Parts: sequence; C-alpha cells; structure tokens
Amino acid sequence: MYQHVIETDDAPPVRKRFYRQTPQVFEEMNRQIEQMLKYDIIEESNNEWQSPVVMCKKKSGEMRFCVDYRLLIKYTRQNFFPLPRLEDVFDALGKAQVSIFSTLDLLSGYWQCGLNPKTAHKAAFVTPSGVYQWERLPFGLASAPSSFQHLLTQDPRSLNYKIALVYVDDILVFSRSFEEHVNHLQLVFDKLISAGLTLKPGKCLFARKEVIYLGHTISKEGVKVDTSKVDAVSSFSVPKNQKQIRSFLGLTNYYRKFIEGYSHITTPLNHLMGNDVPFEWSEKCQMAFDQLKKALCSAPILAYPNMSKPFILTTDASGTAIGYILGQLDSKGQEKVIAYGGRSLTQGERAWGGQ
Repeated sequence: MYQHVIETDDAPPVRKRFYRQTPQVFEEMNRQIEQMLKYDIIEESNNEWQSPVVMCKKKSGEMRFCVDYRLLIKYTRQNFFPLPRLEDVFDALGKAQVSIFSTLDLLSGYWQCGLNPKTAHKAAFVTPSGVYQWERLPFGLASAPSSFQHLLTQDPRSLNYKIALVYVDDILVFSRSFEEHVNHLQLVFDKLISAGLTLKPGKCLFARKEVIYLGHTISKEGVKVDTSKVDAVSSFSVPKNQKQIRSFLGLTNYYRKFIEGYSHITTPLNHLMGNDVPFEWSEKCQMAFDQLKKALCSAPILAYPNMSKPFILTTDASGTAIGYILGQLDSKGQEKVIAYGGRSLTQGERAWGGQ
C-alpha cells in the first residue's frame, strides 16, 4: 500500500512547545489520544520532532483533534501528485451520458493511508501528557491530499473517469441505468477491497438521481450550485475590510462558471484588494456585492459538454474585463450553457482601449 513520506532534506528537527488548554479541552484531548492509541492510529514517542496540538470545535459542538504543522510544512518538500481539475470531472459525466449516481465516503479518510516508518517520527505531536507519533496519515501535513489521491487512484485507476470519479476522499460512481450501476458499484467495491480501504456505510448514498459532489448538485440534466453554499453567500454581511472581501470572493469565485460576466461584476471589489488601496466601500462596490449574491442565488443548471457536437462560443469585452459563454445546441435545437468564463484586464491591457 502507498505510504506518505515526509521529506525535509537537511532541515533541523522542528520543535514547538505544546499549547495551553482549558481543563475541559485537555480532558477531551486525552480521551481522543487514548482512543487513537487503542486502535493503533498513534504510538508513544520520544524524539526531537514535536508539533503542538490544536483542538478545534466543529459546528456540532464536538472537538476535532488537529496538529499545528505550519513550521514543519515550511521545511517539507512538496509531493506534486496531481489532483483532478473540476472541469475534467464534470466533462467525464457528460461523456458518459449518465442518469444514476452514488457517493461513497471512506471511514476516517486519511487514516487509511500509511506513513512511511522511516519519516513518521517527523509528524510527532506534543501534549502536556507526552509525545506521540502517527502510524497513519494525519490531516494537516504538506501534500497529504496528494498522497491520499495517489492511494485511491493507484489501484482503481482503470475505473477513474470511466465509471467513477475520485477527488481526494470523495468518490462518485455514475452509470446510465440501474442495472449498469449495480455492476459499476461491484467493480468499485472490489477495487477498494483490494486496496485495503473501508467505507463508512452511514455516509454513503446509493443509486440516486441527484447527489451533491464537490459542492455541486449533480443530476442527469447537468450541474448546479449546492444550495447550502448559496445560503452561505446570501447571508454574507457587507465586508468591512480586505480580509472579508477576500472571503466573499473566495466563496463566489468557486462558482464563477455559473455567473455570466463574473469578472466584470467583481471589478470594483477586486480594486479594493490592491496594495496601498484605501478601503472605501462605494456605491459601485455595493451594487457588485448585491449583484453577485443575486446571480448566484438564481444560477442556472449548466449542461454537460457533448464532445461529439459543435460548441458555440460567445465573447464580450468591456474596459475592465473580458468574458465568454460556452454553449451547445440540445436535441431540440435550444442553446444550453455549459460554462461562463472570463477575467479582469490588467492595468496595461486597460490602456489599450477597445481595438
């Protein structure tokens, strides 16, 4: 099985003191440590590499066990095993002409990937009660997503993009009919078993006409924005500083292909992100903010591309941005939008004028 390697070259051991915790948090930390020791997820250690633990509260109120690996990441060589592009993921669904879906969730995700024993000590963490090191891959390490992607695709590789899609720990199985779907699921299960991977049945969804995958709602008709993400945007308060604008644009940028003229709309907001630009929330900023919210809340279903048919490309430009609409004609001769796109013009490009 694939094992994650922590490569730090000639860097000296990373060592930080443990963070202070409230008595309640400290008690929960120790409880989780005891559980991980019991199931051989971690082991006691005594070495110079020590990163502090951070206990983070989930929305449910439960505490998530995390380790602050920022200093270790600074010295770690990156693993560049490629993650899929979202565009390629959705293109695969269009090529397959699918109508039925299942989403699979792995039990304890990263913990199903091993750590190379020769470098595992570098991920050791320190607490008031002692030092421990992982026997399985923890969250937070540099290149952990790439390693997990490698683990999941090294064996099911022959099925990826054909009957299933793998994005880190999110697996989507797709088919044209129920009978075909049963066969596809069995093939995927066989591959997971041979790779030594275990699913969490309670979080898997089987044989659905519509599922949520990677923040998008997937169906036979196409792709649309996950309504829970729309709620996050629609409830976003008016930004008071650059950090809040960056957060808002981060939310909307992920779904920019659903918004016609996104680059043009965001021009006033992007201007405030410039260096040495004073934060002045203008009427244009408010209009752009409101327009983005409205556009995302009424975002259309984007059709899957059909690579055997011609595409229709419509372009547009203004003094601040360029944009396009990519579409195709459906079986009834109606144009369906596949994606909106574009970008803001640089200061140099804006000086060219409309030539």
